[in-house]
Amino acid sequence: MTKKEEVINASRNLFETYGFKKVTMDEIARESNVSKKTIYSYFKDKDDLVKYFLKEELQKMKNIIETTAKEDIPFADKIHEIIYNLLSYRKEEKLLRLFTEEAKKLPFGIANECSNELTNNIMAEIQKLVKKAIEEKYIQNCDPKLTSFIIYKLYFAIMFEYDGSINKKEVTEKLMYFLKNGLFN
Repeated sequence: MTKKEEVINASRNLFETYGFKKVTMDEIARESNVSKKTIYSYFKDKDDLVKYFLKEELQKMKNIIETTAKEDIPFADKIHEIIYNLLSYRKEEKLLRLFTEEAKKLPFGIANECSNELTNNIMAEIQKLVKKAIEEKYIQNCDPKLTSFIIYKLYFAIMFEYDGSINKKEVTEKLMYFLKNGLFN
């Protein structure tokens, strides 16, 4: 294992145990058996290290979307699967949960940057699906950017802002019901 991998693994373990804000670079150096100078040769500061993990989470979420988007299933089923898979990922991924909890309580600069990147990337992927669904007449003609924004914000609110317990199957089904049928009769 390289020194950089040791730093990353030690950081991940410390962040998962104590949170991003409480962990110091000295603790990371001690845990990874390297000097702080070595850490700084890979990451310019702790925010840069946190950003590394958030980009890693972003890539994992993007992979979930891309993998599901490639499935040969109807558009509504793709959206359903994407939302369900992302909710499942949220429930299982400790670093992502920790980041969202800390970002609510302690505004640290990197949170906004990574949050914006996450939003833009996921919305871009959903927008591609919406455009394709319009072209293939799976959904009515609409503004793909606005539609992807609405779908994403519904998902985001459930994933990051809803503080109740989540039954991902039930939430996904209700969300799909609203998207397919609307709320009003």
